[in-house]
Amino acid sequence: KVSMLVQGPWLVNNIRAYRPDLEFGAAPFPVISSIYDPNAPRALAECDILVIPKGCPHPEEAWEFFKYTQTHAVQEALSGAHCKPSGLRTCSAEFLASHDNPYVGMHDDMLKSPGVYIWPQVPSWLFLSEETVKLQDRIWDTPDQTGAHVALAASRMRGEHARQVEGQHRQERARG
Repeated sequence: KVSMLVQGPWLVNNIRAYRPDLEFGAAPFPVISSIYDPNAPRALAECDILVIPKGCPHPEEAWEFFKYTQTHAVQEALSGAHCKPSGLRTCSAEFLASHDNPYVGMHDDMLKSPGVYIWPQVPSWLFLSEETVKLQDRIWDTPDQTGAHVALAASRMRGEHARQVEGQHRQERARG
């Protein structure tokens, strides 16, 4: 049994579909005391993005669709369907009151927290993220080998990050 896990607000959709009788709660994930601030909970903000690709045959229509998706009503409908908070600065009282996720208000507050952060903006992030997921799986599968798993993953991550940084430096030197 798992007593705590890191997941997003969308997990409520899975709970409703597969275990609607599950008793659960949600709270900001614990952090070390040196960065804990009850008025600025730490939270990772992620998002999906829309783009209009270069060469799009109908860029004006694509732009109109893009603007439509960013309206308050559409954002609240989409966010509600995914059991997520709205990504907008403000949301309606009706959105919060009728939302299927009983903790959506907490998630909304966390998005507005000064402690919110995004994934690191470094070229090696995709690799680092994938390695972290693999590491978590290995630890779950063979917890008695956690130290070895962490050491191997750290070595691979450092190597890949150094390789990508060196590649950037080579490109910068080539540009003059």
